Amino acid sequence: MKFVAFTYPGLESILKSELEQRKIEVNKVEDGLITFSGDTSTLVKTNLWLRTASKVYVLLWEHQNITDFNTLFDVIYSINWQDFIPKWYQIVINPGSIRSTLTATPTIQAISQKAIIKKISWDKHYDVEEWKKVEIRINLFKNTLKIMLNTTWESLYKRWYKVWTSPAQLKETLAAGIILLSKAKNKICYDPFCGSGTILIEKAMIDLHIAPGLFRNFAFENFDWVDKNNLEKEKWRAKTRQKEKNLEFIGTDIDSHILEIAQNNAISAGVDKYIKFYKEDFSKAKPKKDCDIITNPPYNKRLKIDNIENIYNKLNNELVQDSVHGGIITWYDEFKHSVDNKLKMRVFTNWWEKVKFYWR
Repeated sequence: MKFVAFTYPGLESILKSELEQRKIEVNKVEDGLITFSGDTSTLVKTNLWLRTASKVYVLLWEHQNITDFNTLFDVIYSINWQDFIPKWYQIVINPGSIRSTLTATPTIQAISQKAIIKKISWDKHYDVEEWKKVEIRINLFKNTLKIMLNTTWESLYKRWYKVWTSPAQLKETLAAGIILLSKAKNKICYDPFCGSGTILIEKAMIDLHIAPGLFRNFAFENFDWVDKNNLEKEKWRAKTRQKEKNLEFIGTDIDSHILEIAQNNAISAGVDKYIKFYKEDFSKAKPKKDCDIITNPPYNKRLKIDNIENIYNKLNNELVQDSVHGGIITWYDEFKHSVDNKLKMRVFTNWWEKVKFYWR
C-alpha cells in the first residue's frame, strides 16, 4: 500500500527523517507532502508517532492528465470503494485544484461524491448515520490526480494534552517541527514567552520518547480492513519505549492565568515534573546560562507589547551565544533588520499567519 502524509511546506526534510527513523520506505517528497509505502501496521505506526505530519492518507489512486470531468468520474468510479468505506458512514469530499485544467472545486466535489455513491449503491439498504464520517481527499495538481482516504480524521496537531489554549497558540505539529529543525539537545531548555506551554511540552515529549498520538482516536479504528490489534500492540510498544531523563525546562510569562493553563497542560501530558513555570518579565530577566532557547514571542498582532524592539534585541543576543541552540518563531517584521547572520531562517504558516523561524 501507498500512503501520503501532509506537513508544513518547509518541514518535508524533518518528516522524511521521522519516517526513515521508523524504517518506513519513502517514495517521493513533494511540496508539503511525502508519499511512502507499507502495510496497515504502517498507517497505525505513523498516526501514532509522527510529530510533524498533519494527516496520514491511504493513496488509493494516482493518475496523470486528468483534464475533463468525465475522466475524473470514471477514475473515481473504478475504485472498489466498498472495500475501504464502512457502511452507514457519511462521505465527506475534500477537493483541491492547483494549476490544473479542472479548477471548479464545487464541481470536483459533486462529481466525486456522485461516482462514489453510485459505486457503493449495490446495497439497497445503504444509509448513513450523520455522526459517522469518512473523508476522501481529491487533489489535482498540474492535472495529476491523487485520490486519498483519511486514516487520521482530525489533524494530528490535536494532541490529547491540550486542555486549555492561549490566544496566540502555536500548533503542536509546527512546535515539534521547529524543535527538531533547531536540533536543540541541551537538557536545559528555556521558553521566556511560554504561553500555554506548547513548545516545552512538545520538547519534553520528544526527549522522553512519548508518542504524540498515544491517547487520541483515529479514523482507521473504524475500518474493517485494519487489524485493531496492531493499534494496541503499537501503543504497548510506545509505552515501553518511554524514557526517564534529567531534564530541566523553564517556562516563563507575565500572565499568571496563562501560566496556570501551561501547568495544567503539562500535567495532562505527564511531563509536569520536568518543566517549571513561573512569572517573569523577560525584558528584566537575567540571561539563563548553558541552556537552549526556543520561543514564540509576541509580534504586535494578537498580543501587543510596548518594548518589543528591546525584547527582540535581547533574544537575538542570547541566541547567538556559542553554547545556545534553538530558535525564535515570529512575524515581527523589524527583526529581520537586526537578526545576526549566524541565524538561519525559514517561513511557515501558523493557522492563517505567516511566521518566520530563526535558528542556529
